[in-house]
Amino acid sequence: MIFTDAKIRSLELKKNRYEVWEDGRSGFGMRVSPVGTKSWLYMFWFEGEKFRMTLGRYPKMTLSKAHIAYEKAKEVKESGINPSKLQRSKNKEERDAATIQSICDDYLSTVDGVRKTAPEMRRVINKEILPIWRKRKVKSISKADITSLLNGIKNRGAPIQANRVQALLHRMFNWAISEGHIEYNPCSGIEKRGVEVQRDRVLSDDEIKKFWHNIDKCSMAEEIKLALKFQLITVQRKGEIVLAKKEEIDLENKVWTIPASNSKNGLAHRVPLSNLAMDIIEGAITLHPNSIWLLASPAFVMKDEPIRARSIDHAIRKNLNVLELINVKPHDLRRTGASNIASLGIPRFTLSRVLNHKDSGPTAVYDRHSYDTEKKVALDTWAEKLNSIVNSDV
Repeated sequence: MIFTDAKIRSLELKKNRYEVWEDGRSGFGMRVSPVGTKSWLYMFWFEGEKFRMTLGRYPKMTLSKAHIAYEKAKEVKESGINPSKLQRSKNKEERDAATIQSICDDYLSTVDGVRKTAPEMRRVINKEILPIWRKRKVKSISKADITSLLNGIKNRGAPIQANRVQALLHRMFNWAISEGHIEYNPCSGIEKRGVEVQRDRVLSDDEIKKFWHNIDKCSMAEEIKLALKFQLITVQRKGEIVLAKKEEIDLENKVWTIPASNSKNGLAHRVPLSNLAMDIIEGAITLHPNSIWLLASPAFVMKDEPIRARSIDHAIRKNLNVLELINVKPHDLRRTGASNIASLGIPRFTLSRVLNHKDSGPTAVYDRHSYDTEKKVALDTWAEKLNSIVNSDV
């Protein structure tokens, strides 16, 4: 017969599957199963052996597309290659191709223990990516898929989280390219879903006082209360504070050494500790004297691990009403301390050393002076002012 859609739809169902062939196209036909499944076929001889090759299923593969697939298979055969074996090889390659699950697992294995953000990356992958794409082949992910995923996150009211997911996917797909899994990054050229505005929130003296006294009324772990106060006092990064180990703190000389592996810029950093900071440290050690961490998790009795950075974020967000503060995040405490240090007449260069900002000047590589004396003056002066703020009118 000459195939038409009407004739194909009219093919009757039989007890056993059967085949029909189209006139004018040698070896091109259709197999009809007892349950009505209709598959396009190409039957041919190759090196003295007969082969039946399935081209696709109707109606997903239309008649016109089936004709095209048939002609391509014939061209392959005429070039001296068995199209059936080539198809099986491609199908196996497709089955063995990396999935999003395997790519995520392999990528995380390269950052675990190397990047401080690895635990957060794992959390984002498990929450935002795998539930949607777990079994998808990495090669199948398109720009449209990326856009749909990011829009879904944005539409639930989390545009900045969408940006974080996009950045993570971009890095992960670049890694997949380097490993030969894909040839291009589907994240390339996609605009961010959220407009990120650099925060400039600095607490006033009155807000600092409210924070200091009201935090004791908050429903949060004592370790987190100490971490937040410690950040305001030392003006160090939250991620560095939660990873502080007792062995890194010289109690006699009152210095905390942040190892290069924990610092954001990859440079070791010495932080002189004021008496106010030492009070926090003593309180933290008293909470969990047997832990290796300065600020151990409240679940220390089960497992010795530090408190988590995101737990601090959650705690302060949950307790803003009790703190009597508006729009405050942990990093604002670091900014508040730094702003106050600057207002006390401390040189900007010294403040930069206190904050452990990377010096990009031409002589930076030769400057190994730790500036401990200057940093101590800055942090002690800030501690004195902080003490006067929180104890004013008390």
